[in-house]
Amino acid sequence: MYTIKDAAKQVKTSIGNLKNWEKIFEKYLQVHRTKSGSRIYSETELIVLKKIKLMKDKKLSDEMVMFILETNNGENLDIPEEILSEYDLKYADIVALQTEAVQAVHNISSSLHQFKGEFIKEVKQELTSEVKKEISKGNAITEGIVQTFSHKVLDTCKSTHDQISKLHHEFEKEEEEKLFLQKKVEEREELFQEFVQSYRQSAAANEARKAKRTLTYWVNFLMKAPIKWTKL
Repeated sequence: MYTIKDAAKQVKTSIGNLKNWEKIFEKYLQVHRTKSGSRIYSETELIVLKKIKLMKDKKLSDEMVMFILETNNGENLDIPEEILSEYDLKYADIVALQTEAVQAVHNISSSLHQFKGEFIKEVKQELTSEVKKEISKGNAITEGIVQTFSHKVLDTCKSTHDQISKLHHEFEKEEEEKLFLQKKVEEREELFQEFVQSYRQSAAANEARKAKRTLTYWVNFLMKAPIKWTKL
């Protein structure tokens, strides 16, 4: 059993890498812990970690490492320490072959993608050519339809213009009538105000004359009445 420090020395990597790989490849690393929480590594974990170290040194991605561990899971895990270096060499060859296979798959996918693009381009060109032919055949019909439609549009525009002109004329006429009526109303209002003012003035004059006549009457009456003297 090895502590994390001893495991790092055996695998020839850092403690940080061991902790990181434990998280990423937890499916293939069953690291036990003591009651205090310290990690304890067995020979099985060391072999898996050495595999991971070998593949990471070859700059393989985490996804590729997981794929290789999955395809080789459970094989050659009990390799004696004295032939471990030879196993690493053979394992390196396997990794190289798998890398080449993956690259070949990528190349095939790229070729298929290119073929797909060229095929689509050819189909588009053929369709474009056929469409142009159909358009050429239907030019006469299309022109006739366009001309007929154009005439209808022109007739509709003319009719619409005439209707708008008529409505505009009626609107102007209606506005003139409104202005005329408004002017008449204002004139009547002015005459009414003049009538009211004249009536008030006339009424005031009549009241003044009536008061004057009443005063004159009483003055004359008092002047003519005999004066009776009484002894005090």
